[in-house]
Amino acid sequence: MNKKKNYFIYGLKLLIGGLIGLFGVYFFEYLSGQSQIQLFDFKRTLVATIITLIIVLLIGGWMFNQLHQAKKYKLLSEEDEIHADDYDNRFNQYLFNASILIYIGVFIVLANMILATVLKDGDNFWEMTVIPFIVYVIFNLIYQIYIPKLDQKLPKFNDSRYVDKLIGAMDEGERHVTYSALFKLFHFNLSALIIIIVVLVFYSAITENPQTLALAIVFVLFVYNVSYYYSKIHKYYKSK
Repeated sequence: MNKKKNYFIYGLKLLIGGLIGLFGVYFFEYLSGQSQIQLFDFKRTLVATIITLIIVLLIGGWMFNQLHQAKKYKLLSEEDEIHADDYDNRFNQYLFNASILIYIGVFIVLANMILATVLKDGDNFWEMTVIPFIVYVIFNLIYQIYIPKLDQKLPKFNDSRYVDKLIGAMDEGERHVTYSALFKLFHFNLSALIIIIVVLVFYSAITENPQTLALAIVFVLFVYNVSYYYSKIHKYYKSK
């Protein structure tokens, strides 16, 4: 019964994925028959970029606050052995919040750059969208430099063995959660890349507008992900 249920769920997922892919093909075909959407003229690009810059500055300030709180609880965990575990948990939570803010910042910055270029209306001076990106890069660099100062176990951002040392700094529970999340994400990304390739192929065939660059990039990413993963697995079994 459980096996039949699993097959049914798997088939349902394939059906939903196929329907989403089919919808994507017809959606792209519909867009290709329409005039190009032009929303971002100079004024809208300027306003969107200013708003993005303000948001990035606020996120950067919030990130500094979270790092300051993390530093405070790190010192408390070293001074008070009785409540050390509680302080250490708070330290990790604030450090986690700071890392999330970094990714939220880059998401907003990239969204502004993409919209301003894809939906540009004439000479909108999309180059100005680079300004919030530069500010984000500065915040990210400060974050990467500051992190090892909070915890000596954490590697510096330019360390050649950054990932290995980062994993080594985790306890067993953190490693289990990280590996589980990354493994699921790996399989999800492979499925997503396959769907994107199929959609782009159909879109290229139907609209006679070949997406050569996009297909090449996505295909290379797919091959790299699969090759890298299985090369590491192969080295592990070969060494045993």
